Amino acid sequence: MCGYYEGKLLLFIKLVFLLLLFTFFSIGCSSNSNPNKNIVVKDGLIYRLGEDDPYSGKVLDTLKNNIIEYEVLNGIKNGEFVLTTISGVPAIQGFIKDNKNDGKWVYFYQSGRKESEGKFRNDLPHGKWNWYFPDGKIKSQGYYVNGKQVGTWKKFNENGNLIKITHYQSGIVTGEVSVKKLKSV
Repeated sequence: MCGYYEGKLLLFIKLVFLLLLFTFFSIGCSSNSNPNKNIVVKDGLIYRLGEDDPYSGKVLDTLKNNIIEYEVLNGIKNGEFVLTTISGVPAIQGFIKDNKNDGKWVYFYQSGRKESEGKFRNDLPHGKWNWYFPDGKIKSQGYYVNGKQVGTWKKFNENGNLIKITHYQSGIVTGEVSVKKLKSV
């Protein structure tokens, strides 16, 4: 069903993102303003190891052939979040507000081409989302409201032809149509 794959993919991406952040904070990281100081998380806030005041500044670290970079203000993640490969290819770019995904997020294939893009509001997908094939052609598109699929979702094949239309209401499929191209004789 159209949107089902995208919904599962988005959930997978968020789970991977959370796992990366959990792993990242479990092993600690270094600030680019003072690479010899470790960053730790206490009671949900980010601190420099051995300091009592919550950390403010840029956090930069490597994790499993990726570079993670984000801003922290008074111990809370705020600002741009970037995950790139060691070779500099973007993997994820987005914004965090008060430790939650907020605003535009873009996910990339290993080639550096866009895999998907959309917005979050208060850590939930909200607004139009697009998914792309590795060659850049649109794969599917639809809308979220507070994390639930709504309205018309469209799925395309690799040739750019519309192959499925699915209608959602609050995350529930209310109608679905497969589109087949008629052959000319």
